[in-house]
Amino acid sequence: MPEKQQDITIKSPCTHVCTLDFDTGYCYGCGRDRNEIGLWGKYSDAQRQEIIDILPERMKAIDESI
Repeated sequence: MPEKQQDITIKSPCTHVCTLDFDTGYCYGCGRDRNEIGLWGKYSDAQRQEIIDILPERMKAIDESI
């Protein structure tokens, strides 16, 4: 029997500014790292929420590295 596909309600934080900061490795637009961006579609809502919760702190780190 095939697995039931998860209902995903947390959408990608992508802002279409897809450039990684060299110092932090985080995207200038959304704050995710390369792996998180690539795996976003496979994450559960709980995993996505964990990432969403830390993005403001990451965006501060990007601002500080500029």
